[in-house]
Amino acid sequence: MNRVKAYVIETRFPFLIVSVFPVLLATFYIISKSISLNITDTLLVLAGVVCLHLGTNIINDYFDFKNGTDIVNKQYVPGFSGGSRIIQENLLAPNEVLWFSIFFFSLASIAGVYLTLKSGYVVLALGIFAIISGVLYSYFANSFYFGEVLVGVCFGILIPQGAYFVQTGACSADLLLLSMPFFALTFLIHLINEFPDYSADKQSGKKTLTVRIGPRVSALVYVITLFALYGYIVFISVNKAMPYLLLVILLMPLSLKKAHFLIKRSDNFRAIAYFSPMTVALYASISVIILCGVLWELKMHLLNYFILPIIGLLMVFMVYRNWYNNGQKYS
Repeated sequence: MNRVKAYVIETRFPFLIVSVFPVLLATFYIISKSISLNITDTLLVLAGVVCLHLGTNIINDYFDFKNGTDIVNKQYVPGFSGGSRIIQENLLAPNEVLWFSIFFFSLASIAGVYLTLKSGYVVLALGIFAIISGVLYSYFANSFYFGEVLVGVCFGILIPQGAYFVQTGACSADLLLLSMPFFALTFLIHLINEFPDYSADKQSGKKTLTVRIGPRVSALVYVITLFALYGYIVFISVNKAMPYLLLVILLMPLSLKKAHFLIKRSDNFRAIAYFSPMTVALYASISVIILCGVLWELKMHLLNYFILPIIGLLMVFMVYRNWYNNGQKYS
């Protein structure tokens, strides 16, 4: 493998959906409310958020190498848990990985300085908090219960509010309500990726939520959070008159079936390995449904009654297809 490809793999870029979709949520919400949108600022917010995410992914690999977690990890799901394996396979040196993360944090800082000068010190505070959270996340996860929640807050709540603040100089309660599913889905991605790493994390002293409460209770937390999420989206759909969001109901039968399987086989990490890609597909599907639900507010007939329903149904189909294919792959 050449070094360029090694650097690309090290970024774990497929997970960028959890930073891109929240920015899109704020952007679509602004458009739906007929608020003036500065495209340059939107692109800078997106670039800054993406760079922060990449820097966090990379520096977590570095820390997990230093504390020995990824070295002893033999049950990881490639591409989803256990890190990128770039250091373990001697494709990049640890110091190269560290400097690569600093490079992305520096790019994010440049975007942050510009947005701070234009939009005020709230942006600076959010940026500093995000960088500190990214750099020290491994220590949070080792020492406290809220490492997984911290990730959800940063990606699910702070990003949409920050993107909205840059454009308007204010925060939005309605946007907060719409962003809560992004918080829950980010939490679920992180939680399910801890299952294959359970033995290695426990051996290296990394006290993730799954290590602290055990795989079986963690499976219950996953299932309860998932169905609370469905209930919340249905509530928002009715309460805010956003009928498009009811498409998530189509995902519930399969989720119920898979939830029973997860609880029953929570200690068999090979059997439940496909829940990692499955949860990412679920994140993408529900996120797109929410984004389309926000665009529904534009009340454009062609968009509302043809384009958006087709997109939503395609997202539901994608989840069913992904869960089936990965179920076959890891069975």
